Amino acid sequence: MVASAVIALGAPTARAEGRLQKLRGHLGIGYAKLLGSETPAGSFSMGAGVDYPVTGSLRAGVALGYHLLGGRIFERGSFVSSVDYSMVELLALAHWAPTRLGPLGRISVGPGLFGARGDLSVQAGGASFSDLAVDEVAPGFALDGTLMQRRESPVRIGLESGIRVAFLSNDTWTMALIRLAFHY
Repeated sequence: MVASAVIALGAPTARAEGRLQKLRGHLGIGYAKLLGSETPAGSFSMGAGVDYPVTGSLRAGVALGYHLLGGRIFERGSFVSSVDYSMVELLALAHWAPTRLGPLGRISVGPGLFGARGDLSVQAGGASFSDLAVDEVAPGFALDGTLMQRRESPVRIGLESGIRVAFLSNDTWTMALIRLAFHY
């Protein structure tokens, strides 16, 4: 018991700040829209992620997002169909905190995998609309800018705007988003 007490008293003291405490997270809720001619009106967007410091103003992390992009109605002859568009994303991002760009408090950029989906709903004549359905995972990239305070606090609220580009096999989906972002 004496040997155990000597070893315990001789052990270095634990540090209060560990590696996991350097992790930061963010959550964003807002609006997203596919860009281009004849695209749906857009709808709900949400995203969440975590990041870890690399240098003083650079962080690296991952993010996951889901976007409801709206629907469109198509007519071919006497048949009518609707297609509801959505996209899921998994991103690897680098986050930079610029010091001289006014209220722009964070710029994020990086590659990702995008699950693009166009769900087809047809009552009759489904074969004539099969070319409109989309179900594909494709590579792409993301770019975001967030207007927020620079001063550290437990929770910082910002306005995030961004663009996503997914390179599908027969198309390129370009999406814009704007979200209220909570950084913690």
